[in-house]
Amino acid sequence: DQLFLNALSSVPYTSAFLGQGLSNLKNLVSCVVTVSDIFSGETSKIAQATVNPVAISSSLVTQANNAFSLAILSQSPDAVIQIVNSVVTSANTVDCTVPVSCAILNRQQCLNTARTCGSCLSGFIGIEGDSNIACGFQRYLNSTGEDCASNANCATGICSSGICKVSAKTCPNSCSGKGTCNFKDDSGSFVAACNISNPFCKAYCSCQSGSFGRDCSLSIATFQQLTTLRSSMCANLYRSTLFQ
Repeated sequence: DQLFLNALSSVPYTSAFLGQGLSNLKNLVSCVVTVSDIFSGETSKIAQATVNPVAISSSLVTQANNAFSLAILSQSPDAVIQIVNSVVTSANTVDCTVPVSCAILNRQQCLNTARTCGSCLSGFIGIEGDSNIACGFQRYLNSTGEDCASNANCATGICSSGICKVSAKTCPNSCSGKGTCNFKDDSGSFVAACNISNPFCKAYCSCQSGSFGRDCSLSIATFQQLTTLRSSMCANLYRSTLFQ
């Protein structure tokens, strides 16, 4: 994803806050600088920086709030956006330690769901969305009810007694062992079952007391810090609109 650090300006230099890099890219962040002239000529230069992960903590919340205060004091919307872009990466990061290489599963790299690969790569089909069930070529995958020799033969990823079976949707990171996986329909009502072929229902975690987040992996302290951080980002983004 591309994040704009600075608007077009005649000033020949800038400074910026950078969010942490992705683990699958070894925490490398690519910075692109584009220079143009009045004759519409332009050129670009790319440089890379390693930005290591930052743990969500009270210290990070304090540093972010201090940076926001300076940006608001200087009435700089660009600075506010830079801080948001850098902080939101840490706030949204997940544990991307996956059991099997996503490339072997023909899936995108882990990004949004803890310990889970992304969607199927272009040209492959399989369970939609994030999953650790392999994707394959359509002509080699059997549908529900057809014969199979292994899970790899089935579009659903489930081969039982030589037949491709339908499978239920799974919860993020199996709720980290700290919750129960339940299902609800589009209206938010509880349903007893939710198959992967049903687009009108989804799996969600009901976390145990003291556990929070989509996959129940957050402690109450981390959850409160994230809530404070996100509230601060929203509030300061709104304040920055008053300067434009």
